[in-house]
Amino acid sequence: MRILAVDTATSATVVGAVIDGQFTEVEHVDARGHASQIGILLRAIVEATGNRDWDMIVCGVGPGPFTGLRVGIAACLGIAAVQGLPTIGVCTLDAIRRVAATTHPRESITVATRARRNEVYWARYDSVGHRTAGPIALPTDEARARADGLVVGDGAEMVAGSDPACDAQVVFPSAQALLMIVQERLDAGEVLPRLDAGAVGLDAPASVGATTARALAQQAAAGRQLLPMRPLYLRRPDAVPTVDRS
Repeated sequence: MRILAVDTATSATVVGAVIDGQFTEVEHVDARGHASQIGILLRAIVEATGNRDWDMIVCGVGPGPFTGLRVGIAACLGIAAVQGLPTIGVCTLDAIRRVAATTHPRESITVATRARRNEVYWARYDSVGHRTAGPIALPTDEARARADGLVVGDGAEMVAGSDPACDAQVVFPSAQALLMIVQERLDAGEVLPRLDAGAVGLDAPASVGATTARALAQQAAAGRQLLPMRPLYLRRPDAVPTVDRS
């Protein structure tokens, strides 16, 4: 299998691939550099692997700030459309937990990533890796009140503050973590759920976009690890379209 993996839901732009069991990965950390770096990193992976034809594409779908998150997803959907490939989304917080667990395999872990507006995207995992709460968007003060033990992510230091009981570590998702989650879930028989508003009991939406966001958030909160490749938005955007009735 030749699988491409991308994540732009945090300050890092991460691109990687697995080809016949061999991982290759590159990243660039710049909270405002996703759009300028995604093409460079994709080219680097193609050159490093000598491959540009994929069997599947995996992308971290957030939660994350709107602009950066959409860069990676749009790139993946574009490649998938051209090559006619299947796509799978993974909650980015799950991937960060997986990275942290390589050095803290038996600890419960809280993941917090920067959401701007003095908020973080937050999820908690038990010692065997099951998500026990989240993903949700929390004000930093509330997330700090819930902090206990190991907190990881690019928002970890915001949450831990000066609390000596918290160990804060800046951890980014990795392409390898995304790929491992997908492989394990597929091997376990999990299938990609349909993004069907009626199936998850949604009220009539204001728009198709609202339906997608709410349905995806409900699937993630219910513990789904394999998700459609759509942005996992947990709050309304700062900017919304208006109708000019003049």
